[in-house]
Amino acid sequence: MRVLLLSILFAALGGCSFSLIDSTDGDDGNSRWTLADGACPGLGSCALDVPTALGAELRFSIDLGDRSVAELMPVFVDEADGTITDVSRDTEDSIIRFSARPARAGTLELQIVDPDGERVDSTRFDVVTPTSLSCGQLPEGEALHYEMDALVYTDELTLLNGDSAPQLACLLTDADGAPLLSADIVAWRVLGDGDVIRVQDELIDFEPDQAARGARIWITPASLEASGVATIEASFGDQTERFTVTVE
Repeated sequence: MRVLLLSILFAALGGCSFSLIDSTDGDDGNSRWTLADGACPGLGSCALDVPTALGAELRFSIDLGDRSVAELMPVFVDEADGTITDVSRDTEDSIIRFSARPARAGTLELQIVDPDGERVDSTRFDVVTPTSLSCGQLPEGEALHYEMDALVYTDELTLLNGDSAPQLACLLTDADGAPLLSADIVAWRVLGDGDVIRVQDELIDFEPDQAARGARIWITPASLEASGVATIEASFGDQTERFTVTVE
């Protein structure tokens, strides 16, 4: 269930303090779960009803209200469902953050357990196998969401020195064409000579033939004197799309 309510309301109703984000209630009502991702709308977080792509590393945040989180752990109910890494705890705000990499498609269950292995709360989320990759340009001023509603499907761009940096992005969909949350799956690479364009992933430059992963990249001319044609490749598994970028 998606919720977006003020923490003061929860304090008044139940004595717990939950943060203001788009989230999902735990099965027992003792926690609030979110997927924290830059491709999520709003405050950069999604409730768990967002379908996620198999192969993505998912970043979870769990708000446990006024509970102490020092000894609590996130676990997959079935250990074969995936792995959990990078567990951190904000003891002041009773929040646990971690990364999870699902190992299969389907509805997977996560739990928070105490040191004795007893369940504190649990939730489920859906993992779907991606089947299609579509890439294009994100128009200037448009927000990046996992649905990529604003994406303009094109494989050719022309850059003029002094223009703002255009953003390229890719959408992964399931067999029915439904969009999947998959911000870190797509691999981007500049092919060939790096003297024509500069590519940034979340504003960090990467070198030609060095892959970077993300929902989007920014491209600019490599210098004020740069001109010519460059190729950018976006790939997922054996699916590949390429952009031809002309700098004038």
